Amino acid sequence: MLDPVADLFGVRADVFPAAARVNDPTGATIAVALPLPPGRERPCEVVTPPLTQDHARVLERLLAPARELGFTVPQEAAVHLHVDAAPYRRPTAFANLVRLFTHWREPLWAALGTNPACRRLAPLPDALVALVAEPWPQGDDAWSGLAEAARATGLTKYADVNLVQLVATRPVRDTVEVRILPGEIDGRSIVRRAALVERLLLRCLDPAPLPRPGSDAARDPRAALEDLAALAVR
Repeated sequence: MLDPVADLFGVRADVFPAAARVNDPTGATIAVALPLPPGRERPCEVVTPPLTQDHARVLERLLAPARELGFTVPQEAAVHLHVDAAPYRRPTAFANLVRLFTHWREPLWAALGTNPACRRLAPLPDALVALVAEPWPQGDDAWSGLAEAARATGLTKYADVNLVQLVATRPVRDTVEVRILPGEIDGRSIVRRAALVERLLLRCLDPAPLPRPGSDAARDPRAALEDLAALAVR
C-alpha cells in the first residue's frame, strides 16, 4: 500500500513486524501504516503547523486536493482549534475561559454547528466551575495555586475545551484546544467559525467577568455571541 508513496519520493518503505513507514529523503515521516486501538479508526487527520496569516489560503492548499480526490467529512468529525495558552495563565482569564465554555455552552454549540455525533465532548467539571467562582488574588503566585487546584478537579482533554495543558506543570503542547468546531473540508468555512471563537477568546482576556447569556442567546445564539465578542480587548 505504501510503495506508491515511497516511489513518489524516490525512497523505499521501511517494514517492521507490526507497522510500515515511508520517510522522505530528509528523514521526515510521510506516511505510516499500523494497527490502531478502538476509537481511533479514521482515514485521515490533517494537522497544520501554527498559522499566523492567510489561514484560509493555507487550509485550502491542503483541503482542495482532498475534495478533488473525493474525500468526505466523517460522521464523527470535528475541527480542533489550538491557541497559545500563555495569555490564559492568569486567574481572571482562566475563569473567563471556564465561564465561556460552561455558561455559554448551548449558544456556542448552536452558533458553531457543533457535530452532535462527536463522542469526546463534555462540559467542564462542576468542581472547576465552582473553583473559578472563588475570589482568587492576581499575580504569578496566584496562578500556580489556581492551576494546582484545577488539576484536582477531574479535568480531561475530552471536553468542549481542553484545558489540561494550560494547567499542567510541564505541558506537552502549550495550547488551549477548542474542540467544538464541526468537521469541515472547506477552509473558508473553518476560518469563519474559528474567527468567532478567536474573538470570544480575546474577550476572555478582559479582566471583567464574562456575563451569563440572556434570553436573546436562545433566540439568536450567533448574534448574542457576536455581541459578547464585540467587547474583546485589543
